[in-house]
Amino acid sequence: MTDQPTRRPADTTGPDNTPPHPPSSAPTTHVAAVFPTPSEVWLRTELGDDAFVQLRAHRAQAGGALGELAALLWHATTEAVRLHRQLRRHAAQARDRYTEALSDSVHPGAWDVLVQAASIEQHSGHAATLTAARLSQQHQHLIDVLTAYRAATRPSP
Repeated sequence: MTDQPTRRPADTTGPDNTPPHPPSSAPTTHVAAVFPTPSEVWLRTELGDDAFVQLRAHRAQAGGALGELAALLWHATTEAVRLHRQLRRHAAQARDRYTEALSDSVHPGAWDVLVQAASIEQHSGHAATLTAARLSQQHQHLIDVLTAYRAATRPSP
């Protein structure tokens, strides 16, 4: 073997000289460890950094009441985010279908435009209404669970 100087890898910084991923002490193999989910972002914002770390620790404790409450809070948040995304998809699909039905290529007084619009409203409106109602219920459930978790983790006087 010949003694060759070790080559440094190519510069992997972004355009603003920041690393492409947050630095960590150990290599991560799971994407969620590097990029937090919307649920994690919301919980960290709502609870604060210290309480979020505590929530993760409580969630890891299996069998205890506080661990179960933390898991329920995590699940309620994840479900609220899922429903929010679903409602946004319904809105985007309805918007796209209305845009297509009312495009300039269609004669403004055409009967087909009214039929298409009624069809869009009937399908998208019903699905969006159901999702919005479910999201409202989930938000109330999330508020209740968050209130219970805060009460359970509040230090005793």
